Amino acid sequence: MRCSLCIGAIAVGFGLGSCAVDDKGTESYVPGDDLEAEGKDDSFRSPTYVGPLAWDEPNLSEITATEQYLAWTFELSAEAQVELTTGYAVRGQRRVDTVLYLYKEGPTGWGANIARNDDYGSTVYSQLSRNLGPGRYRALVKGYSSSTRGRFKLVGTCEGAGCAPAVASCLFGETYRDLFDQPGLVIDNQNEITATTLDRLGPDDQQRLVVAVQQSSHTDVTTPLEAIGRVDQGLVNVTWFRDATGRRSFIAFEYGAGDNSYGAIFDRITGVLEARIGDGDLGGCSITAETCILPPDVSRLRTDPRFQRLETLAITSAAGLAPIVQDQVLDAMRRRYGALVTTVADGLALADGGTINHERYLLADPFTELHVVEWGAGDTSVGMIYFADSLQIAGAISDLDIDGCGVFAVTRQSGEGDTCRGTGGCTAGLACFGVFAGAGVCVANGELPTGGNECDRDEVCGPGGICAGATRGYGLCGPAWHRGTFTDATPTAIPDGGVLVERIPVRGLATVDTDVELALRIDHPRASQLQVILENPGGTAVVVHAGTAGDDGAPLVIAGPITTGFSGDESVNGEWRLRITDRATGHVGALTSFALTITSRWD
Repeated sequence: MRCSLCIGAIAVGFGLGSCAVDDKGTESYVPGDDLEAEGKDDSFRSPTYVGPLAWDEPNLSEITATEQYLAWTFELSAEAQVELTTGYAVRGQRRVDTVLYLYKEGPTGWGANIARNDDYGSTVYSQLSRNLGPGRYRALVKGYSSSTRGRFKLVGTCEGAGCAPAVASCLFGETYRDLFDQPGLVIDNQNEITATTLDRLGPDDQQRLVVAVQQSSHTDVTTPLEAIGRVDQGLVNVTWFRDATGRRSFIAFEYGAGDNSYGAIFDRITGVLEARIGDGDLGGCSITAETCILPPDVSRLRTDPRFQRLETLAITSAAGLAPIVQDQVLDAMRRRYGALVTTVADGLALADGGTINHERYLLADPFTELHVVEWGAGDTSVGMIYFADSLQIAGAISDLDIDGCGVFAVTRQSGEGDTCRGTGGCTAGLACFGVFAGAGVCVANGELPTGGNECDRDEVCGPGGICAGATRGYGLCGPAWHRGTFTDATPTAIPDGGVLVERIPVRGLATVDTDVELALRIDHPRASQLQVILENPGGTAVVVHAGTAGDDGAPLVIAGPITTGFSGDESVNGEWRLRITDRATGHVGALTSFALTITSRWD
């Protein structure tokens, strides 16, 4: 009788019942045995991902010559008692000798297993029973021997509050004061900014201060000094803080206006307004607690087996660069050096050795392509990480470290219409569609009763339906989730005699466009000087305003469908760009609102 493994299992609280009665020899490849240091990853055998674990029902699979490691994932929103058991797929079949491993995902991946069981009772099947805390877990099943083959089932049961999907809540809390007590948030600095100390803020943060003051009744302020002068005591409280698990940095502006507290919280890297402060409460917050899956520094990214390197380009000249590579290089260098960089050549002159590195990586789960722009700056390494073919930021590199993370693990299952991070990120009956820049939308992709019927308006398609293609004269009924509206309501100045490029990420749609509708307002005394172009992710550009003398003297308002120019055969999920060119100097203006409504279909 062989009892050593059973005794070990009982010692850590997982062995149940007596030992198997046959001597099976040594287990083939025990994760962790070949590690030099405790705690290292032991699950890099590229297991076959079966999918999210379904509770209280058989999760069927098969160990084969090519699929010897099978994995399921599950998420707990709070503490719960979980039991995992393997067994026969069909009653009476030959037994399959399984070994069951359990992992908990951390900031850098799955790490070492936290529990293991070989045999339980008098069977060669496996069982683990454990009280677990909130987080994302992986259950991995392998054969005891490398020659083990056969079908089996994995059954999981869950009891406790953590079994219910987590309800997403604002990372910062419900009120401005909450953020100082939130677990996981680290306060780096606090300062009182007045007219005399305004220079403590950089140009970007000064502009964010203006937007923060516009969140009160002072919507007409346009300069930092004007904004400071309009708030109580001419004083704004500024707090710099970061989210340790998500590796994101934020800046909060709070001030008095009358007897109320107002302000705003911004992402320090992207500049996105993440929450508004009104009467002390936080509103408009969609950012939640998440776990960054990027390695902590760029050197580890280059060796992390989760990230497949597709291409490495050492740039020493602007000649021959693809347009998106040039855009990414310029954006990264300008974020570091500001107005010193107007061309790629300017950036190369500031990089050590006159070289800028551009690397492409592919992450399998969630399926994401990343572009890394990195260069030496003295004794350090700096740069930016972008989602493929866009300037949507996935991370920022400073002194090798990666901050400003935009690539997150699937740590919860979202409900219909909510943001998802990829496979397994939605509750039962839903799927994550239209993933771009690290996120998609959970939708129920069921059949629409009127699906495919001809239509000329939405009402014809009934509840849950929309008329796709009606603006182009070939309307067909489709599900409502095939349409989305994407907005940017932050007023943005148009450079005098220059170009403003607004970039909006579109996600959660089908694959190609059927209708594109634009709604924008530009306040400019000489709208005849302006050219407005809308460009889709594939690079197709459509002129939506060319400018005539009759446009002067009133706000430029564009509202309606774009019926020509876009083919309907190019990817709809991705970065759309609005380019506003001021073709003359002497007058300034601003884009005050911008909304893009896109209807899509399957290609």
